[in-house]
Amino acid sequence: MTTHQQILELLPWFVNGTLNEREQSMLNEHLKGCGECSHEVEILIETSKVFHATTEPPKDSIGQARSDFLQQLEGRSETAGFRARWMIPASVAACLLIAALFMGPLSQQEETFKTLGNNVSNSGPVIQLVFHPDTPERAIRSLVLRDQGHIISGPTAQGVYRLELPLDKDPQWVLERLKAHPDVKFAALEANP
Repeated sequence: MTTHQQILELLPWFVNGTLNEREQSMLNEHLKGCGECSHEVEILIETSKVFHATTEPPKDSIGQARSDFLQQLEGRSETAGFRARWMIPASVAACLLIAALFMGPLSQQEETFKTLGNNVSNSGPVIQLVFHPDTPERAIRSLVLRDQGHIISGPTAQGVYRLELPLDKDPQWVLERLKAHPDVKFAALEANP
C-alpha cells in the first residue's frame, strides 16, 4: 500500500506528466479524496508556470536570478511549509533554467557540426523521427534496420533523429509504417533542399 508521504513525493512527476500509467491512475484516485495533495498539485502547477515564464537570467548574476525566482514562488505560496519543502527542488530548477539558457546557443550549432570521419552521403530521402522517451535502444535499432535505413544524426536536444533511407525505398510507405508504430511519437519526411 502506498503511504501519503510516497504520494507527496510523486506529485512533481505527476504534474510533469512523467509517471507511468499505473502511478498516474493511483495518483488520480488519491487526489479525488485528498485536499492536501490537490492543493500541492495546484502549487506545483503555479511553480511550473513561473519556471517556464522566466525566459532570461538577469545580467548581473546567477544569484539574482535564483533570488527573483524564489520571490515569485513565495508570492504564490499559501502554506507555511512550502518554502522549506521545495527550496532544494526550486533551486535546482532555477539552476537548470539558467544552464539551459546558456546552452541554447550551443544546441543551435548542433545540426551544422560534422566530424572529419563523417562520410554520410545524404543521397537518399531523410525522415525525422522522435521516439517515446521510454523506447529502448534495441527497439530503435530494429525500426531503423527493418528498412535498411541508417541514422545520420541525432538525437538532438529535442530528441529528433534523422533517418536516411536507401534510394530504392518508397519514403511514403516507410513513413506510414513508422507513424503506425507504437514507439514512434513523431515522423515526417524531410523536405529536399
